[in-house]
Amino acid sequence: MNPLKVALHQIYILQLENYELRRFFGRMRSGLWRARQNPRKPLVWTPKAILLFVLGLFFQFLLAGLLSTWLLDGTLAFTGFVIFAAAFSYVFWIFLLISAVLAYPADYILKQVVVARGRMRLRALANVRVVAIAGSYGKTTFKNIAAALLSQSFKVVKTPDSVNTPVGVARWLTRDVRSDAQVLVVEFGEYYRGDIRKLCELIPPDVSVVTGINEAHLERLGSLENAAATIFEAVEYAKPGALAMLNGDDELVRGSAKNYLQGRKASYFGAHETSSEWQVGNPSFHADGSGWSFDLSNKEKNLGSYKIPLLGEYALSDILGAASIASELGARPEDIASGIAQVSAIPHRLQVVPTQNDILVIDDSYNANSHGVAEAIRVLGRLRGRRRIYVTPGLVETGIRERQIHQSLGSELAVAAELVVLTRNSVTPFIAEGLRTAGFPEDKILWFDTAEAAQKGVGELARAGDVILFQNDWTDNYI
Repeated sequence: MNPLKVALHQIYILQLENYELRRFFGRMRSGLWRARQNPRKPLVWTPKAILLFVLGLFFQFLLAGLLSTWLLDGTLAFTGFVIFAAAFSYVFWIFLLISAVLAYPADYILKQVVVARGRMRLRALANVRVVAIAGSYGKTTFKNIAAALLSQSFKVVKTPDSVNTPVGVARWLTRDVRSDAQVLVVEFGEYYRGDIRKLCELIPPDVSVVTGINEAHLERLGSLENAAATIFEAVEYAKPGALAMLNGDDELVRGSAKNYLQGRKASYFGAHETSSEWQVGNPSFHADGSGWSFDLSNKEKNLGSYKIPLLGEYALSDILGAASIASELGARPEDIASGIAQVSAIPHRLQVVPTQNDILVIDDSYNANSHGVAEAIRVLGRLRGRRRIYVTPGLVETGIRERQIHQSLGSELAVAAELVVLTRNSVTPFIAEGLRTAGFPEDKILWFDTAEAAQKGVGELARAGDVILFQNDWTDNYI
């Protein structure tokens, strides 16, 4: 095994773990110090990655030089140095840990500088209003829909995908938000208690959206109660008088709200939320995979019929929530309705990918939570008249509910799918258990060792008229 490739793989895993040293240490101990397959994503040479890699090499070569000098003489010393340096590449992760600890003070100071600049930039924006979106699932879809419906009335700027931490949001504020911005639509990410509070301190919301609560990141958050407390920080630490816009279709959101609202202004949205100012009528799913049609109305009038190129039924609820926010901020009903035309498909989230031979491919590879997966399975079940193929490695970070969630997933798949393609890992056996328990034929469960092999295998067995749904995509730091 190439020593350099081993070292590069180990810093790649550290980057995938967001430089969390305890999790990185666990991955190395579990055997991920060596690559199991070609990298799914490239290593991004950020300044931090470069610094840690160079420091790691320094300590690696320093130790190799000291040992070769102490143990060997003359020309053998250089040979020994080369041998020791190559051998230490297999434990390069130890040098990375040392480097990360030593670099922490400088890294912390630099992050605080970036966040401080973001705060200064926000203060320089006159009368800008902030719509913050928090939740275990559905944040990106809601963000895109809200930005579309607000865009006809305001100058809207939204955070790019994967920008949802204080440092990322601060950089976005500094680099991408112009002085004429009127509404900022910001996604709030969370791994641990206090994460969303820090975001609120950086960019306090005028509207805080809670899209839902489930087992996403349960491995880190520990319990659903902690998940709820973390997500509702978006409500607790919003501006005084801010509106809390809550998904009334999510039982955990409804059940938790009373603990955190404390008299704050709140409104609920959802397909079953009759108190909402906005309503969707006559929803119709298009079996060709082109999306949903529906009628939109508010308390005053019917605003017409519309179509969105999104496959998940939850998008209809998001339309209602986003419309309510736009109304709260002063947009005219007609402008809100016309903004629906700006709603577009979201990459890697139930996205239809054009193919040949009448094969319908649905890319849901960025969907990694139980609610989103359940909706994806329902979408697959609606596409009758085609052979329905479901491809997945399962979900990650579901903690103590890992087995239960994946068995339930298998049971639901047994009804919706005709062929299930699984990647061998720590959770897919539970999906197979759920499939078998529900009476799904054993010969319709196909196994592959890697995601690449699964994709190649599906490509070989697909035929005209099939629908293939790719669900989730594990990064290389999971096994």
